[in-house]
Amino acid sequence: MDRIQSNKSSNEVVALPSINFDNDNNNQDENPENITLIWYDTKTIDDESSDVLLTKASLREINNFVRFFDEHNACLNYIKTILTEKVFLIISGRLCSSDLNIFHSLVQIESIFIFCFQREKYLSLMDQFNKIIGIYTRQNQLTISIKQTIQQCEFNSAKFNFSKLPQKYMRNLDCEYGSFVFFQLFKEIIHHMPHTNQTKSDMIIQCKKDYIGNNAVLEKIEQFQLEYTANDAIKWYSDDTFIYRIINKILRTENIDAFFAYRFFINDLSKQISKKYKEFKKKHNLKQLTVYRGMKLSSEELETMYDNIGNLFSMNGFMSCSRTYDIALGFAKKDTIRYRCQPVLLEIDVNINQADKIIFADISEQSKFNENEILFDIGEYFENSKFYCFFSLFFKVRHLN
Repeated sequence: MDRIQSNKSSNEVVALPSINFDNDNNNQDENPENITLIWYDTKTIDDESSDVLLTKASLREINNFVRFFDEHNACLNYIKTILTEKVFLIISGRLCSSDLNIFHSLVQIESIFIFCFQREKYLSLMDQFNKIIGIYTRQNQLTISIKQTIQQCEFNSAKFNFSKLPQKYMRNLDCEYGSFVFFQLFKEIIHHMPHTNQTKSDMIIQCKKDYIGNNAVLEKIEQFQLEYTANDAIKWYSDDTFIYRIINKILRTENIDAFFAYRFFINDLSKQISKKYKEFKKKHNLKQLTVYRGMKLSSEELETMYDNIGNLFSMNGFMSCSRTYDIALGFAKKDTIRYRCQPVLLEIDVNINQADKIIFADISEQSKFNENEILFDIGEYFENSKFYCFFSLFFKVRHLN
């Protein structure tokens, strides 16, 4: 359900391979993932000291798409061009008095990390600017915090689609509801497309292009190329690897070209979920299954949920939940690092006897996280039936299929 790791020791030092750090080093025009990481410092960026090089290497290892700026206007103008990703900004403490207010106002920026020599000097900024995650004086503290924030952001990046049409009309939606049925149609299409070694080769080529210059990820891609089989799809997706991050970005943005490039894996994952679902029905004599998803939603997202009580909704992509209430509740109650967001718990009731299509897979055995995890296929839709006042919000959801 979650990919968020426990805190590491503050004394841990991240030792990473050398990387070319020019902004054009990876020849990437587009970010294949959800996060763009930017380090803005007018003095340190061109420093060739071992500490600075290690920090740059660490940043590229924890987030593939990193940009470095030493000039205010260049950094500001670049951020304004970003449309589909969230920006994590690292800014020098000495620049906060002149630049922080401007950068904080940008809608593209999700989180800000202050890197400085004197933490106490900037602590008061935490009360003034709610996008600041923390103030750091050591490279390992900074990179650990960024990594954990990225993991939380990835988990909460799923997009909700809503429809006011009743279930019986779901097979004949007009273009007004295109986003709602997009994944249902896409799944049907890729299930009938040729599934060959060439489609795998096409995906590998795209992967290497997306992660050019990132040696750690390229090694994982080589491993995927040599060892992957269709029976490993859930295992690869449930781990915190390039597959998990890049598939989530594709599904969230509904990028048709990227869908086509990665159809090989998406098809395998969807079909393995179908297979696991059939195994689950044979193994468990259940009429109904209740699962839970704990997450953080912004005030805008919460308002949308309120406005759509009684309507249908789907999520962009594969939705993970837990069969254990307390696990999901724990995720919802985690100390938030998203500003202006609240904890939400979804309770989803699935009537197994009435379900006539692929629904979910119990991936507890494939997942490395002990969360009794359930993974729903793309194209599944639910009824947002009611909510209860709870620790914050508790939405009751009924699966429809």
